Amino acid sequence: MTLTTARKTATGAIATAATDVALDSGPLRLTRRGRIVVSLVVAALVFALAGLLGPVRSAYSREEPQRVEVYQVQPGDTLWEYAEQITPEGGDVRDTVRQIQKLNDMDTPTLYAGQRLVVPVDE
Repeated sequence: MTLTTARKTATGAIATAATDVALDSGPLRLTRRGRIVVSLVVAALVFALAGLLGPVRSAYSREEPQRVEVYQVQPGDTLWEYAEQITPEGGDVRDTVRQIQKLNDMDTPTLYAGQRLVVPVDE
């Protein structure tokens, strides 16, 4: 296949040049920038798959089911005070607070009168 280009010279005449374009140029070669882009795309795909499959793996944990009960918050209750009441002797109240927050999907330890909390039951 031949590609012909035309350009005007300084004298005003039109000069043409024929260039052969090879259809089969051999193996694909990536520049350094191309290799970086391909690497970043592959890394992004790996992270995306890990993000999708990560929650699936944690959903099938082998933890024993935990017994819980529902507690209705009374006026003046604080999470710390309630956690102190239900923490086993020698246990860490901070662990109980974190456990209650996790069970109830709480971002802060703020409680409201009438709120229902799912709390762990010691066996």
